[in-house]
Amino acid sequence: MPRQSDGDAFFQIYSGGMRSAELRDDVWYIEPVLDEGHPCAKGFMPTAKLQAFLRQQGFTFIAFAWGDVPMP
Repeated sequence: MPRQSDGDAFFQIYSGGMRSAELRDDVWYIEPVLDEGHPCAKGFMPTAKLQAFLRQQGFTFIAFAWGDVPMP
């Protein structure tokens, strides 16, 4: 999917409120992730690692989106 001019990141949205943002080719971060009970963003990881994590945790893909990303 080509990058759109109205956002700086490509998002994939999953069940449970999880979303991943591709900041550059093969550079992703995910949010929200609980770290010591607090939601935060985690990254940066390649596509293969992201896909393995999402499968392992049982998240289901819902939609694509474009948007602006606050840097973690």
